[in-house]
Amino acid sequence: EKRVVGLDLRTGREAWSRPNPRDQYDGARTTVLPVHTDEAAAGPAYLDGGPRDPWQGEGRRLVQVGADRSVRVLDMDSGGIVGQRGNVADLDDLVVAHEDRLYVAADEGGYQLLAYDLTALSAVVLYRAPDERRRPKALVACGEHRACLLEVPDGKAEETTVVAAAEGKAAKSWGAPDATVLVPLGERLLVRTGDSSATSTLFDATGTPLLRDRRGVAARLDAGNLLVFDKPPSTFEDDRSLAGVWAENGEVAAELGQLPGVRSSSCSWNTRVIVCGAEKDFVIYRFAPD
Repeated sequence: EKRVVGLDLRTGREAWSRPNPRDQYDGARTTVLPVHTDEAAAGPAYLDGGPRDPWQGEGRRLVQVGADRSVRVLDMDSGGIVGQRGNVADLDDLVVAHEDRLYVAADEGGYQLLAYDLTALSAVVLYRAPDERRRPKALVACGEHRACLLEVPDGKAEETTVVAAAEGKAAKSWGAPDATVLVPLGERLLVRTGDSSATSTLFDATGTPLLRDRRGVAARLDAGNLLVFDKPPSTFEDDRSLAGVWAENGEVAAELGQLPGVRSSSCSWNTRVIVCGAEKDFVIYRFAPD
């Protein structure tokens, strides 16, 4: 219906509604994303790095990118517009909202990484690509008023670099060949490759590796810990070995053993247990005390 609708979860009734912004051709395509919080970013994450509980913290808000390149900030409870600005982002651009900042990296060569204040929507340039060969591939918030992205020159995955840019500081960059996924742990950054021989590398804020090329797929358990699967997730039943790794220094805290006969792509976890689908039922394993 070309609108954003807020529903009352207790009744299912419509609480508020706003029509989507439209471009000059009456197009109403849109992108809507939550404003994540530090609390959510310090908790368990999906394999793609998104927080499993995005609504931790105060002041639940949404950011809507319109077909006319406008951005507006919506209060989730009332649907009220608490900020808006035109000419910010295309629907295909990389956009991340975190705490009091909106980060935007245009999907084009020679891009800029911009940080917008979510109250005034004033902009600061965090980083400019040095030439037209480079395009952004992934974008996350990775610390206070700090954003990290993957930069790929001429589509050459083997030359991928990480760029970390904070307000008022010079941007840092370091090599991350074939990287596809970024997962923040405060200012530390988990970087993963995405093929069948996946590896996970954990960097500190300066780009120094704490855990280098650990075979398998790592995910954030909380701000200080990683959960590492020995192989990429699968929809088929298989055995999956699991390890716990300290994010502070990249050391293995515990080899947790095997999850036998699970569909690992179905697994879900918090800081105490992991739940996975099996052939006929679900299995629950505890790896930390209450």
